[in-house]
Amino acid sequence: MPWKECSVMDERLQFVARRLAGEPMSELCQEFGISRKTGYKIFDRYQDYGVQGLTDRSRRPHHYAATGEPDLRTNSDGESLCELLAKHHLLQPLEVDRLCDAGHSSKSGVVAGLIAHSSVAVLCGDSGLGKSPLAYQLGLSVAAGVPFAEMKTEPGLVVYADFENSLEQSREVREQLIQFLDLSKAPSNFVLWTPDSGYSLELEGICRDVRPTLLIIDSLRSYSPHFEKSDYAGEAMKSLNELARRHATSILVIHHIRKPGENGAPLLDNEDTGLMLWLKQTAGHSSIINQSHARIAADLPDKRKSHSEDTALVLRWHRRIYGEDGPLYLERVCDGNGDPVGYRRLANIELLGNVDQEAAFRNLPSEFTFKQAKEVFGRSDDPTRKWLQKCGWLGLVCQTGRGRYARSDARVAEIHRVDRGKEDGQPVTPTDHYM
Repeated sequence: MPWKECSVMDERLQFVARRLAGEPMSELCQEFGISRKTGYKIFDRYQDYGVQGLTDRSRRPHHYAATGEPDLRTNSDGESLCELLAKHHLLQPLEVDRLCDAGHSSKSGVVAGLIAHSSVAVLCGDSGLGKSPLAYQLGLSVAAGVPFAEMKTEPGLVVYADFENSLEQSREVREQLIQFLDLSKAPSNFVLWTPDSGYSLELEGICRDVRPTLLIIDSLRSYSPHFEKSDYAGEAMKSLNELARRHATSILVIHHIRKPGENGAPLLDNEDTGLMLWLKQTAGHSSIINQSHARIAADLPDKRKSHSEDTALVLRWHRRIYGEDGPLYLERVCDGNGDPVGYRRLANIELLGNVDQEAAFRNLPSEFTFKQAKEVFGRSDDPTRKWLQKCGWLGLVCQTGRGRYARSDARVAEIHRVDRGKEDGQPVTPTDHYM
């Protein structure tokens, strides 16, 4: 049926918000009972004029929505203040609230806590580290709507532009991950672009016509050798961000770090190593990092630590507004023949890597508040918050409510249960994890 008469504006907001969240245009149009032409017209009006573009010009209110006071101010052309706000894409508080309530500002993202909607993320690490298999696993997880390293995903169309691997290598990695993720077959909405096709990668056309939820470029240097140059990188990153916002596509770029100098590279697996300092190793101009929404660092574990034998990769990342997250320790899982098939999150107390933090964790009650954690940890607010955040990413605690937490002592036992279930050929579903 066509738009519900109870609130045309709310229906249009819901439509736009769900499209921005990555839902396919054809399915949305069918659900809302409108044609694809109308759907694109509404979405384009929102992108051109903001929220006010979703209303008919003659119906725009001539008062402040937040205060209810009449708006009598006009310019020489007779335009009201509300019309001028809409003209310059400025949102009043009520409009911000309506968009947030409609789902426009999602706290989850394409990958919860890692990759936001309509944004650019950069995954940085040394050559030969295993970034491509990791990116393939992330892409397949989003396409299938299954968790990535226990982080929730929102399903959608994924385009993987693979400059690094041959068609056969791509298929081999994909089939290994299908087995690891317990998928019956490759998701039809995981699509591949390869230079073997003989055609260039047209990012603008793909985003405009196909409108993927996630576009992965592997790697940035292979896609554009000039991207790293200082006189090019800033404008190129600006274009990527505009592309992501304009077409509601999240873009993940795989990139390398520079070769270490005489003093070697700083260890990511070290609390004394600042993440943004580590990311300064990124090859090319600093705008590649500075203009991305999420900056994801991947490195090998510290060989001096006890967990290094089991850990294949260490991830830490920084998101705008939210700040730093992680560390996330990943092990490389092999099949019965000893061939690597995927990455899985590690979780145990020793990964805290600090005697005082381990002792404090053991003294936590099974359920506790932030205030109680602060008393046990014996530090101020911000160090306590970071410690709890670290415990969360290591699978040791989960947040049960605002300022409320619970220990996850059964976490390691559950991982062993998942292992045994897969070895026996039994379907096993891990429980949800702290985000």
